[in-house]
Amino acid sequence: MDITTITLDELIAMATEARDEFGGDKKVVFTSNYGDRCRTQQAHEIRGRFEEAQLVKSGYSDSGYAVADDDEDMEADYDTNGVLVIK
Repeated sequence: MDITTITLDELIAMATEARDEFGGDKKVVFTSNYGDRCRTQQAHEIRGRFEEAQLVKSGYSDSGYAVADDDEDMEADYDTNGVLVIK
């Protein structure tokens, strides 16, 4: 698989380092490249939930992968344990 991921333990370690550097009350957002020629970074809200999901190949995504929709009949292209999605 050619998409970069991190483990939950790595995320916790990164969050701990960020808390130590910036303080625990610092707001957090997720960003992604909008895909325009200026490479605009769009911000996405984080609602504070984790959900387990499967990744599937997608020709529409810049990464080449999308989160499988429960209603779609797609075969997962990641490991059978799935991934955690931060919502």
